[in-house]
Amino acid sequence: MYPALPLSRQTNTRDLGGIPIPGGETRQGQFLRSGRLWGLTQADCALLYDYGVRCVVDLRSPFETSGNPSALEGFPGVNYYNIPLNDQVHGAEGHFPSSLESLYRTLLGEQESMARIFQAFLEFPEDCVLFNCTAGKDRTGLTAMLLLKLAGVSDEDVILDYAATEQWSIPWEKAQRELTALLGASPPEYIFRAKPDTMKATLSLLETEYGGAASYLSSAGLSPADLSALRRKLGAAG
Repeated sequence: MYPALPLSRQTNTRDLGGIPIPGGETRQGQFLRSGRLWGLTQADCALLYDYGVRCVVDLRSPFETSGNPSALEGFPGVNYYNIPLNDQVHGAEGHFPSSLESLYRTLLGEQESMARIFQAFLEFPEDCVLFNCTAGKDRTGLTAMLLLKLAGVSDEDVILDYAATEQWSIPWEKAQRELTALLGASPPEYIFRAKPDTMKATLSLLETEYGGAASYLSSAGLSPADLSALRRKLGAAG
C-alpha cells in the first residue's frame, strides 16, 4: 500500500497499487483515490499529470461541484467526468443517515451510476485514473472497495486501505468541522470516521446481497470482457 502523494492542498490522494493479490500486487499508476481537489495549486495539478493522471472521475453532487469545481477540470491533457453518487448527504438539502453502514447500503444501490463510473475507467486501460469525492472516504471508499475486491484483494487489505483514510484526512476533518460549525450544522460523529468494522460490515453486505464485486458489477451492466479488462488494469489475471 502506497503513502499519500505529496500534494500541498490534499493529504489523502493514494495509489491503489502495491496491495497483495493472488500471484503478486495491484499495479501502481493505474488508480488514484482522492478527496477534495478544488484547492489544488497549479503545481499540484502538474504533479498529478506527471504521475500519469489522464482521467478524473468526480463522484460529487452538482451541489458540491457548482460551489467548488475541481482544479483538474479543464487541465490540459486530463479528461474530466462528473458522475455523481447520490449519498443523500452532500445534496442541496443534506440528510444524515443513521450510520455509515446505512449510507454505504444506499451507495451500493446506485448501480446505474456505479456502472457509468466503471465504464469511464475502461476508457483508460493503461492511463492513470483518479476518482474522488469530498473527503475521499465514503463514495471514494466504496468505489475503491469494488475495484480491489474485483482484483482479488483480501477483505483484510481492503479494510486497511479504507481505514487509512482516517489517518490521511486529519486536515480535512479539521476544516470540515469548522465549516459545519459556521453553517450551524451538527453532523454525527461517525461522518468523520473510517473504522475497520464499518468496512467489514459493508464487505459482508456486498457478498450476501450481491454475491461479491464481480456479480455486483455484472448486474449493474458490465460485461465479462469489461470485468476482465478492469482486472488486467489492476494487475490481476483477467
